[in-house]
Order: sequence, then structure tokens, then C-alpha cells
Amino acid sequence: GKRIQLRGTGAARCGGGDMDDVERQSERPISIPACADFYISYATAPGYYSYRNTTRGSWFIQVLTEVMWKYSGMEDVATMMTRVNREVALGLHHRINGEYVRQMPCHVNMLTGSLFFLFLPRPDVTTPTGT
Repeated sequence: GKRIQLRGTGAARCGGGDMDDVERQSERPISIPACADFYISYATAPGYYSYRNTTRGSWFIQVLTEVMWKYSGMEDVATMMTRVNREVALGLHHRINGEYVRQMPCHVNMLTGSLFFLFLPRPDVTTPTGT
């Protein structure tokens, strides 16, 4: 499946015991694990199919972009991705060889705090000018 990697602050190479990232609270140094602050999202679980519409693209990306445009700035990434899970798993289906198929995205959340995205308004959406 497709993978989108959203990287927050404090992220470093994941693997070795490298602990270069350090935050200071008061005067006491605090080490952050090298794998902290990553959010990895897969269109579907390993071993399963990821579906796409021939004109609109993959189900996962369709829903992901709609959810992000609608809820960014109001909800954190983990909450938005739960919305993506629900919409892809329950809202979309397709019939193949007489059988309905569905898809279930999956995510790996290693964030150490809430991550918010702030997007500008979509170009196809008009906003009030506030006179």
C-alpha cells in the first residue's frame, strides 16, 4: 500500500542507539528516542489490497485529503487519521467478481505529543471576506 510519513519535531534516524536530539526543561537535559515523533500511515495493512478509482485515484488518498482539508487546525493528526480509517473502512466499497471488497488503513503512531496541521483554504472553496 501507499505510505505517507508525517514527521514532527525532534525526529532523527530510526535504528541505532543515536540520541542526538535533546530538549531542555529547566536545566535538566531530557533525551528523546531516535524513533520519536514519526507518524507512518499505510493505505492498507501489509498483505491486503489497496483500491483506487480509475478517475479519482486511491480511496485512501481521496479520504485523507478531504479529512485534512476539513479538519486541519481543529483536530490533531491522530484524530484525523481515525476519521480516515472510519471513512475508508465503512464508507467505501466496491464489487469485484460479485463480492464486496473493503479496505482498512493502518498507522504507526510514535508521536510524543499532539501534531496539528494548518492548511490554507482550498482554492475551490470561497471564504467570507468579513466586511
